[in-house]
Order: sequence, then C-alpha cells, then structure tokens
Amino acid sequence: MRFAKHGKPEKGLLIIDRAHEDHYRRLITEFQKSGTKYGYLGNIVDIPYFAGCQATRMLQIADHCAYATFRRYENNDFTYFNMIIGSFDKRSSNKPDGLKHLTTDRNCTCEACHWR
Repeated sequence: MRFAKHGKPEKGLLIIDRAHEDHYRRLITEFQKSGTKYGYLGNIVDIPYFAGCQATRMLQIADHCAYATFRRYENNDFTYFNMIIGSFDKRSSNKPDGLKHLTTDRNCTCEACHWR
C-alpha cells in the first residue's frame, strides 16, 4: 500500500509452507474480510500458493531469514543475520519496517528497537 500511494502499484504473491495450510487459509480468509492491523491486503495478486519447503527457493529463503533472525535474538549469533539485515523492507535508508522486536525491555538496543 505504501508503494501504491507513491505511484508504484507493485503486487505481491503469498507463498506459504504447506505444513500448516489449514491454519493459514483461515487467517487469509479473515484478513480478506476485515483486513489486518496494518490495513487491507489489496495488493495480493492471486490466491495463496501452498508448497512444500523443498519445492520452491522462496520458502527456503524465508526459512533462512527466520533462522538467521532466531539465532540473532535467541543466541546472540550474528553470523547469518548480518547477511540479511540490509534487505529488510524500509521507508528510509536507515529505519527498516520489516523487522520488529516485541519485547517489554524498554532498554533493548537491538537493531529493531534502535530504529523505532
């Protein structure tokens, strides 16, 4: 939606791991009816595509990003996280929107909290 407001009507495609297909179908149906806390999901091109992790590289990339982020926050291991940190969605050059840290620690200095 942010891009569309600036004359860039890009569309997205949802590729979701088949392992939890029923759960995600229910979520997407709810999002289509009432939107999300971030607004209406109107820029999705088609119905969600469900695939096994081995069937598409996009899911393998998503798994890598999730693993890298998990390792950073759970084990303070930056090995893989440093490879992806520059690729998170961002509105400006230094404040990514695509990384959120949900914590009650108001003194947290991680990248996501620092950018808030």
